[in-house]
Amino acid sequence: MKRIVISGGSYSGKSSLVKLFKRDKYKVIPDVGFEVIKSLNKRLGIQGQKRFRHNNPLAFYSMILKKQVQLEKHIKEKRVILDRGVYDYLAMFQLKNQKIPKMLTILVKNTVYDTVFLCDTLSNFDQRKATGRSLSKKDSQRLKGLIRKIYTQAGIKVIHVREMPLKQRYIFIKKHI
Repeated sequence: MKRIVISGGSYSGKSSLVKLFKRDKYKVIPDVGFEVIKSLNKRLGIQGQKRFRHNNPLAFYSMILKKQVQLEKHIKEKRVILDRGVYDYLAMFQLKNQKIPKMLTILVKNTVYDTVFLCDTLSNFDQRKATGRSLSKKDSQRLKGLIRKIYTQAGIKVIHVREMPLKQRYIFIKKHI
C-alpha cells in the first residue's frame, strides 16, 4: 500500500492538488482539519469556531487527529493521496505552543507514509478569513518548517514542491509517485 501525503502550510495549494488527483480517479483523503472547521462553523458560526479554537486548541487538534487516524485505518486501496497526514497536526500543536498529549503521540506512533510532498506557501497568500482560517503567511511558513522537521524525524521521505503553476506541481508530484 502506498500512502502519499500532500502537505505544507496554510494556502500552499494542497487541496487544489488533491482535487486533481481525485479528478484522475486516485483515492484521496480530504483535509480533515478543514472538514472539522466547516462542521464547527455550522454549529458555532465562524466567530464561535474561532473562539473555540483559540480557547481550546488541545480539544480542537485532538478532534482532527482522532478523525484523521480513524479515516486512515480504513484505507484499503493500494495507493492513496492524503491532504495532510497525522504528523501535520502534531506540527500544528507545536506551532500553537501546545504540549502534545502522550495519548495522541501513541495514536500516531505506528502511522507510516511512503512520501510527503511539502508544498511552498503561495506568494499570493490569502488568509481566507471568511472561512474561519486563522494562520498568517508567517505562521504558514513556520508551519511548513515544523512539518518538514516532524516528518523527517519520523523517518519519512519529504520532497520539496516549490511554487509553480498548479498543473506543473501536479506533474512534478506524479513523476515521483
